[in-house]
Amino acid sequence: LFHLLPVVGIVVFLWTVVAQRCASGRSALGQQKPRLRPGRSNSTRPRAPAFLTFSVQQQRASQPTEPPHTTELAPPCKSRFSASRSRPGVPCLPPLERYPYSTMSSVRTALGRRVESAIRPDIPETICGSFEKVEDATICVKALTEADAIGDERSTGLSFSIAPRDHYGEYLSNRYGLATVSMNCRAQNSTAQEGVGKGKCAQTSPAEECYEAEHKVNKACLGPIAKQRWKTPYDYQTFKPQLIGRRPLSVHLSIDTPGAEWSTLDQLLKLTPQLLNTVRTLHMSVDLEAIWEDDYPWVLQGRMETLQRIHERVVTLERLRGHFRVAGNTLEYDREQFKMPDNCTHGMWCTEPNVHSMQNPLTKFSVTYVNLRLVESLNGGAEADSGVA
Repeated sequence: LFHLLPVVGIVVFLWTVVAQRCASGRSALGQQKPRLRPGRSNSTRPRAPAFLTFSVQQQRASQPTEPPHTTELAPPCKSRFSASRSRPGVPCLPPLERYPYSTMSSVRTALGRRVESAIRPDIPETICGSFEKVEDATICVKALTEADAIGDERSTGLSFSIAPRDHYGEYLSNRYGLATVSMNCRAQNSTAQEGVGKGKCAQTSPAEECYEAEHKVNKACLGPIAKQRWKTPYDYQTFKPQLIGRRPLSVHLSIDTPGAEWSTLDQLLKLTPQLLNTVRTLHMSVDLEAIWEDDYPWVLQGRMETLQRIHERVVTLERLRGHFRVAGNTLEYDREQFKMPDNCTHGMWCTEPNVHSMQNPLTKFSVTYVNLRLVESLNGGAEADSGVA
């Protein structure tokens, strides 16, 4: 018994310490202040940078005990251009019958609202005369046919793409007789018919690539640095060399390079006003989540959070509105094609996308712009009213 006394004393001491800790924990829990909402901060703690806030809010995306069965009511609408993908005017986006995602992040839905606002079409049909829809682009007809007070040279189509075929360039060539240049580092030995003359391509098979006007192919891709190579044998070109020496409002620019457009668009917006205003129209297919080859080193080092990258890209879309007006986008078509998977409709909720509205994901879409100076010129020198019906 004498030898057991130290052991018993140690056990009693440890039991006392544990009991005191538990009692103090329960007391502190009862006095705990309510947690601040995401994005709020008290006066004694400085706010974190925006991209860190996004990362925290992404991790703290709330999972409601009972996801909402209905969404915000939208005014009734009806599509006016059901036969095309890209459409002018305010898109008709009817709400879903049931919210389909397992979580509801205010950050992701806020990004979705910003995307919808940034690419909302705002050019009235009276300014364009009419709209033509081709593939995923909306053509403002007067932007290609009207002689305006600013542009004083025959326009040129300039396409940056990695697709096997440039349908947008073909349309500009065959419909409007524009000379076109395709920048495509992955272009194979082309079998396209080039410069065959007006009306000749209509006699060929739609499966054959054909240009009635002059057409050139440059085997270089779009990139933030000229002739950059990153684990690929491809050469890269920036916008600047392609725009130097061009007349004002003389370039119809098309971009379809998933992921590579963002850093180059940022460079485009930083060009001098003279170079930026050489772009008459801008059509692009974008992917807010795409990771381009030049992004890989940052992603691998953990220095580029997904929502941080998407936020910066949404800011780029918003900055474009300072220089261009929107002729059309594919949001209405994408809403029509969006179908909730079966596991979302039978009580199993789907993973929330990084950017979405109450209707559908907003990560991939196409949008067509017209230079603001051209819109004002076509409108008689007055700024176009953004209230498009």
